[in-house]
Amino acid sequence: MKTITTILITAAITALITASILMHKSNYLNMSNVTDFRVTDTGLMLYTEDGAGWYWER
Repeated sequence: MKTITTILITAAITALITASILMHKSNYLNMSNVTDFRVTDTGLMLYTEDGAGWYWER
C-alpha cells in the first residue's frame, strides 16, 4: 500500500511540474522570429515567421 501511495504522489507531482512548464511556454516570444509589426493607438501587433500574430496591449 505504501508503494502505491508513493507512486501516485510522484506521478501527481510530475504531472503538475510538466503542466506548469508547458503552460508558461506560450508567455514568451522569440523576438528573433518577428518579421513585422504594426503600432496602433492601443498597443502593438507583432508578426512572426510562422504567420502567427501576437498583440501586446498598453
